[in-house]
Amino acid sequence: MKIYKIKSLALILMSVLILGSCEKWINTDLNVDPDSPTIVPKALILPAIQARMGYSLGGNDAVLTTNNWMQYFNGFARQQYTISKHQFLPSDCNNLWNAIYAGILKDALVLKQMAKSEGQFSDLKPNGHYEAIANIHIAVTLGITTDLWGDIPYSNAFGGENGEYNATFDTQQSIYTTIQTLLSDAITLLAVAADPTDVVKGDMVFNGNAAKWTKVAYALKARYAMNLSKVNGNAAATEALGYISNALASNDDNFIIPFGVGDRAANPLYQFNLERADANMSETYVNMLNTASDPRINFTATLIGGVAVGAPQATETSGVSLMGTAIAGKSTSVILMSYAELKFIEAEANLMLGNAAPALAAFKAATAASVLQQTGAANTTWLDANINNKASVSLTDVMTQKYISSIATVQAYNDWRRTGIPALSAPASAIGQIPRRYPYPQEEVTYNENTPKDLTINSKNWWDK
Repeated sequence: MKIYKIKSLALILMSVLILGSCEKWINTDLNVDPDSPTIVPKALILPAIQARMGYSLGGNDAVLTTNNWMQYFNGFARQQYTISKHQFLPSDCNNLWNAIYAGILKDALVLKQMAKSEGQFSDLKPNGHYEAIANIHIAVTLGITTDLWGDIPYSNAFGGENGEYNATFDTQQSIYTTIQTLLSDAITLLAVAADPTDVVKGDMVFNGNAAKWTKVAYALKARYAMNLSKVNGNAAATEALGYISNALASNDDNFIIPFGVGDRAANPLYQFNLERADANMSETYVNMLNTASDPRINFTATLIGGVAVGAPQATETSGVSLMGTAIAGKSTSVILMSYAELKFIEAEANLMLGNAAPALAAFKAATAASVLQQTGAANTTWLDANINNKASVSLTDVMTQKYISSIATVQAYNDWRRTGIPALSAPASAIGQIPRRYPYPQEEVTYNENTPKDLTINSKNWWDK
């Protein structure tokens, strides 16, 4: 082995000398292909990140699983059937974990570094708005990831290129601090006027609009403050309310990932229905809306004989409604933060602090925004008869309407763990209670010795205790 190393070193030194002398007479630009750039422009990295977020954070592995447990959907065949029965294994998490770490977060950190850099290529000029948008994407991805798993790698998660193959797991508490810092930094960066010669391009969400992204950052700060209500109590409510006046002002400000009309570029739940379709609608959710003649059910579920039909949870029932166009249409956008969610946060926070009138006003605005978002119409008659006629509102009212509004997102799973609303019972055929977290993926357990041990899907995360 020693001889081999010496010979290798000699060959390396010889190569260096040869290449060094060649540089004197060879034009090194001859091997540069202008059609195959070695640096991918920021304008191409950003939409790739957003597309990955739409598919991974708004698609099968995150939304389908948590919405199954939250009894929006019923898994009646194959993998979704076992998930409905609360059988969820470490191997079931590999795809989502890898999509987050090898895809979304890695690319977002590359984008952030490029936005902070300065070099000989025009695309490496510092750009605070790209950096801010990267921060927001990192923050929401970290938020969803830690809410599903608890402690997760971040501070040294990408050290593989330096030979660091066993990333440590940051505590969920520290991840939440990081999220708030990323969002605060984004707000500061977005407040500085953009360089007119280097504006943000490739942004599929807001086309680089700094004011829109600032509102999203404040809205996410409110979400992640309120997610800590079991830890911080009324302080969480006070903090959340402090952000809301600067956040989303209407459905036009929603943080959504758009999708195209082609099957390969379609909404992830639409693709799931097209290719697998082993989940239909749960009677828990369907009956809740049918009982209230809620107009949203005609859009979130398909109709059978003019009415939505749900299945008992974890059953192989046929003749049941599938996901509707409001959540699984071919070009339906994936929602990562909405005005409706923000107003429900405002209503809950005010209730916690004893502010009855603002809570009621926010509740009415939140429900109206949700109805408009999912149906495309104001539905004033239904709202007047069922929502606007209320003289007061309870936490159950707020969280029930927020649950209805939050279909096809991961946030309902967080809210249920925080508040226990709506009251969901495990199906009779289930193995154990509704899971409280995802298991760490099998690949991480196998290859990373720092993966937390002795946790099950019934173990509670830090903020859930």
